Amino acid sequence: MLIIGRPLPSPPLPGRLVAVWIRGRRLAAACRDLVDPSLHSTPIHAIATRWGFPRAGDFSRAFRTAYGTSPTTEAKHGLAGS
Repeated sequence: MLIIGRPLPSPPLPGRLVAVWIRGRRLAAACRDLVDPSLHSTPIHAIATRWGFPRAGDFSRAFRTAYGTSPTTEAKHGLAGS
């Protein structure tokens, strides 16, 4: 399944930590919200907090590691594409 051209994390496999899988799902949901035109006025920190990342720095690092771009850049890209 793809969300904005990105695959969702697959279900946890034997030996894969459930917490890692859950974090991937939360990041995917945050990414979806960042590019949602109806949420363009929602601050990035509010989206991050909604998906369980209360510290902006932690969210930014996790997002950049997962997607290779910053949440700000992704939000701007989503806004430009709408």
